[in-house]
Amino acid sequence: MGKMENKKSVTLMATPAKIKKIREEAKVISFVSQEKLAEARKQLTDAGFDGEHYADGELIHAIRLQEKTEAATVVPIIIDWMMRHNVIQTPHQALDHLHQHDRVQQELTFKLVGELDHDHNGYFYLVVATKVETPKKIESLYKVYTNGIIREMWMEN
Repeated sequence: MGKMENKKSVTLMATPAKIKKIREEAKVISFVSQEKLAEARKQLTDAGFDGEHYADGELIHAIRLQEKTEAATVVPIIIDWMMRHNVIQTPHQALDHLHQHDRVQQELTFKLVGELDHDHNGYFYLVVATKVETPKKIESLYKVYTNGIIREMWMEN
């Protein structure tokens, strides 16, 4: 017996209704020019955002949503993303987020160390926690990521 004799033949038939549904859901691949990407970055920069912070893929998606919603610029699309994802954009927001976090002790004082930085997990603000009674003794060090994740670096007892 050959190998082909043990194989079963399977034929899949698509009904006209399934074909129609597939065609309705199919997306046409469209390209976005470099000029449109540059214009979107300029719009973001003019609005006070870092236009270089966003990848080409993110901007392409924003441009398509802009066209779909008939927005004047990509700025409202980006703001909507930030609102939906509760993105932390400023050091003050990072400190507020840490204060509101339920695992963090309320008797701690937080101070920002440096500027916005990044690692393999994303962009973050580095925050030092000290007790009110002993302000020179570091109790903890936190990374507050712009997506809201808090990572405690160490805790002294």
